[in-house]
Amino acid sequence: MNAVYLDMIAFGERSWRSGGYPGLMLDIGPNTSERAKDFIEFENRLLVHKRKYFTQLSFPYVKQQSIKWKLFGPFQNHGDSTASFWPENPGIHLEDSSADINATGNNMVMVP
Repeated sequence: MNAVYLDMIAFGERSWRSGGYPGLMLDIGPNTSERAKDFIEFENRLLVHKRKYFTQLSFPYVKQQSIKWKLFGPFQNHGDSTASFWPENPGIHLEDSSADINATGNNMVMVP
């Protein structure tokens, strides 16, 4: 799964448009944030290139803006691998629960 074409377009986008955000970005924020809006616009442009120029070439990218995560925890088990926590209880509906972190996209990096 060679991402060279994908990387070239992302690099070209940043070079042409300049700007961006300094450092490593691990969170684009809620859908209404400026970073999320920028990402959605970039992703839409990227997918146009994928459809237009790369249908016969390796272009390993899947739309991420519609993938939503609700992250709960961390839960401290203090070494007890038999410990259980509220999300595991019967009758719990996570879709109705407030998450500790709401995230968007395919990739997540959890930093302790």
